[in-house]
Amino acid sequence: MPTLDDINYLKISPEPPLGDYVQAIWLAQHDKNKEVLAFSLLSDCGSCILFNYGDEIRLSRNNQSHRVSKQAVVVGPSKALFEIGFNNQICTLGINFHPGTGSAFLENGIEQLIDRIEISNEAHFVTAHHMYIKFENEIQTGNGESLLRKVEESLINNLSHYHLQVQDKLESLITLFKREQDMPLVLLADMSGISAREIQRKFKQYVGISPKVYQRLMKLNKVKDRLSSGDYESLTQLAIDNGYYDQAHFIREFKFFMNLTPKQYKKLKKQIERAQ
Repeated sequence: MPTLDDINYLKISPEPPLGDYVQAIWLAQHDKNKEVLAFSLLSDCGSCILFNYGDEIRLSRNNQSHRVSKQAVVVGPSKALFEIGFNNQICTLGINFHPGTGSAFLENGIEQLIDRIEISNEAHFVTAHHMYIKFENEIQTGNGESLLRKVEESLINNLSHYHLQVQDKLESLITLFKREQDMPLVLLADMSGISAREIQRKFKQYVGISPKVYQRLMKLNKVKDRLSSGDYESLTQLAIDNGYYDQAHFIREFKFFMNLTPKQYKKLKKQIERAQ
């Protein structure tokens, strides 16, 4: 199983206010790679833009595959596992958005992107297409860190044209849902002062999945981190500590989203650690 070192992964995490919208800006670059390097990523319901300047990459989700040559693609929100495979020469730039915030930079909105991967061009997701062209020369000649900072600067300029008040209530909702991962929707509605129906509408429009599925994914992301670090006594205790009914419930949830059992995931992590 490949590691991020194999693709010379470089990442920056922007500070607010951009950091309230963008999780990470990253670069994968390896001119002499001769292998197929595949990664499986658990969803957090955020969208992303990928700018591929290297050889063909393969994107897979929901049993559908997309081959991406030298072009930009917009990856919409989904609860499904996302797989990306790099082939031969690697040169891919990525922008990962927080759940519900990609609409600030994608003029066509998020709802139409649910469970979809779309190619950007002059007629579709124009902003992403223009950014691809803008950084095409610099990615070949510039320093990686410098390039990521230029992308950050470009996003800050785009953000200045966006009406922040549109997102205010959504951002507070997402923060609340991350904190209260087992609380019923009706109680969360009372706490937020927004009706349950309006919450469901906002999540569908801006995040792309239901509030309940979002809560399940956020809980699993937190548990996955503990599983990776070994910070638990047993799977049963780990399950109970994180609000699962029992170990069987936890295993079903993990396998549903990750396509692996917790033990299989832990075994893969150990193999990676030994290889480093």
